[in-house]
Amino acid sequence: MKVIHVDGSCKGNQQKNIKKRRMYTCVVVEELAKAGKPLNYMGPNDGSQINIVLIRGGSNNIAELIAIENGLKIARGLMYDEVLIKTDSSNNIAWINKDEIKSKKINDLKLTKKIHRRIKDIWIPQFKKVEFELVPREENLAGIVLEEESKKKLLV
Repeated sequence: MKVIHVDGSCKGNQQKNIKKRRMYTCVVVEELAKAGKPLNYMGPNDGSQINIVLIRGGSNNIAELIAIENGLKIARGLMYDEVLIKTDSSNNIAWINKDEIKSKKINDLKLTKKIHRRIKDIWIPQFKKVEFELVPREENLAGIVLEEESKKKLLV
């Protein structure tokens, strides 16, 4: 089973104006990272080990869901049949294991449900097997990359 680490974060999460928020999602393909492939932030299917995407708006939870979706897209592009998604988001693992998200406390519930449905109905069925594992933040390679990039002030 191929291992994909995912993480998402939202800068400016305290902003009431959602358009001022910036979400970052990160996907790290463990097999490529261990092989020492050069860092490449752009192409998900070109043998790069890291894919970072900036999206305007959102929240931390939405960024995490988008990271899961991006991880599945990248895994499909790499022709993986069985995937283990490692994340430090217990919320998203719980949501993925449910058929429907029901909560009035979620920012942008409509978008959250839309991404959830795409993951459940479009991406997961394309694989023989998809599993999710909750890992501590310090063991999530994607989280480590986002933290390092944040310290370099590349993610502002």
